[in-house]
Amino acid sequence: MPSRPFVVQLQELWDITLTDEQRRNRASLPEAERSTGGARMLKLCMDSVVEKHCPKPLICARTKLDIGMETGFGVRVGEALGSGDFHGMKAGHLSILRAIETNLETVEGMIEHSKTKFKRWVSCLGTTVGHAQLPLASLVRSYWQEAGFRVVSWTEGGFEITSVDYRVVRVSMLGMKPAQLDQLQKALELSRVSSVRKSVKATMKRARDRYEAKTSKDKRYINVFGSAADDADFAAVMLELHEAGLSSFVSSAEGPLLRSTDGGTLSHMPLDPSSTYGTLHAIMDDAHELANPEGDSDPWLDLQGLDSPLWGHHSFRRLADTVARATMAKSGASEQEIDLVFGWQEQMYSRKMQYHYETRFNRDRRYRVTMFL
Repeated sequence: MPSRPFVVQLQELWDITLTDEQRRNRASLPEAERSTGGARMLKLCMDSVVEKHCPKPLICARTKLDIGMETGFGVRVGEALGSGDFHGMKAGHLSILRAIETNLETVEGMIEHSKTKFKRWVSCLGTTVGHAQLPLASLVRSYWQEAGFRVVSWTEGGFEITSVDYRVVRVSMLGMKPAQLDQLQKALELSRVSSVRKSVKATMKRARDRYEAKTSKDKRYINVFGSAADDADFAAVMLELHEAGLSSFVSSAEGPLLRSTDGGTLSHMPLDPSSTYGTLHAIMDDAHELANPEGDSDPWLDLQGLDSPLWGHHSFRRLADTVARATMAKSGASEQEIDLVFGWQEQMYSRKMQYHYETRFNRDRRYRVTMFL
């Protein structure tokens, strides 16, 4: 560790300060000026704090994995959540890798596209070796189990790869008339698949809300069922909707990784990032208090000049980036590799397409970026 916290050195170097007006208007501060989480906080979140705020096993596993991906992968909130609506990670794009020769375990994700439009591959040690000791592989397995995904494995390029097989029956509501929406409800109510019938009330409420919304057309769809691609129930639901005259609206699509709930039931729709902020900020408040006893503050914590923390949507992602850059000498990660994993300067790197062609199989370098988290 540095003789003084790395973030303190940065503040002194760059003279990061806030004006009195900014201090009075904390809520209006941009994301870049909000607090950065600490490694102690992250470990406390994984050990106890998330479970305290999310006592239901499914919600607890989902929340831990969300935080784990934001830190271990350094992804933005919208790159972890919201798959189908916007950019988020699909279930089949997250894998656990075991190197056959060394048994080293890592976790790998593929972000199909982000707000900057570029695809990228992200990796993390199965358990990081810094203070947080982030157990990302364990978090992935726990969530897979709670979500009921079918787990599949295969061998590729010297790795045993484990992921999930999960697709959804998607109904687009673009161009759909109200009478056709009624047809959809009737078909779901009469489905031979019991889970479809049981969830029809919640499914159709969400469908009608999205149908009537005046916001993004990207969200004008509903996933009515999800399972492994070769599941007989999947084929049955597809057939039922075709028989109901909805063929032009129905498709099979890759399903979201982090899924929303309707009551206590896991849906086949993506988790909306905005629905997580309140709970995550409460978790960070609790973890911050526990991680910073009197006279012993978290050395990785950066309050950005504030007297008390003000969390943002990317506070844990910023922790990952801070640790990645501070530990470059130990990890061997280059600035270029950090940029490619975190999605910095993607437009510039896109002009050098060899970086994108090499990054899929450059696994031995990628996981080092956040290994000392």
